[in-house]
Amino acid sequence: MYRTTLRYTRSEGLLEGSSSVPGSGDHHAQRWVWDHSLARGIAPGWTAAGVLRLVSLETDEPGMPDQEEKGIGDPLLILQYDGLYRKNHPRGFSRLALQGRVLLPVGEEPFTRDSFDLGLALIGTRVKERHWLGGDLNYVLATGGPGDIERGDILGADVYYLYRMGSTAHQRALLVGEINARHQKGDRRGSSRVPNTGGDTIALTMGAEIFLSDQSILEAAVSLPIYRDLNGVQPDIPVLFLVGLRRLF
Repeated sequence: MYRTTLRYTRSEGLLEGSSSVPGSGDHHAQRWVWDHSLARGIAPGWTAAGVLRLVSLETDEPGMPDQEEKGIGDPLLILQYDGLYRKNHPRGFSRLALQGRVLLPVGEEPFTRDSFDLGLALIGTRVKERHWLGGDLNYVLATGGPGDIERGDILGADVYYLYRMGSTAHQRALLVGEINARHQKGDRRGSSRVPNTGGDTIALTMGAEIFLSDQSILEAAVSLPIYRDLNGVQPDIPVLFLVGLRRLF
């Protein structure tokens, strides 16, 4: 399967690495992230995938000229085992999968985390007729950061519901609703915490997946923050837009 997605966010507030101080004026940033991913079955129950990320960042900081930067983000490698639990039901099925991720800190500045991140996720899915219910629990272990800074680990949980429109043989679209929760530890420098890093967020994502053909799927979604408890002064991201295309083979 090939998948490409384009995400757009506009943030407001103090930018990371800003030369200004909180309260000195308005700060804005527009970020475009274009992901290209390729997934392939490598053995019964096993799937391997890779993600290449292209990033464009436009910033507007008081007293500074507008800046635009483009570059390659950190690539992501994924290995998933789908055989933890498999059971078929009348008009549906249940699945439990285990996924491992490795984020390679080889992207260009300022689009790299400078951290060799190791991720592990437990993914569950329950399908019955037109209704799909699923979720995952994931943890990211950060092993580095820029300079003498150590990035904070990330704990996340996602719950989603999909409603299939159309018959099984001629399905046309899936309506998607999702809740995404994240807790990120603050970055550290030695035994001290780095200010303005880490915190908790919960977002509500709504979207649709439209079947253009048996092999091509168009997806679109919008994500809205419903809870934010961030440490210190951090950019406010009021909305995230996503469009994507998947090609099955």
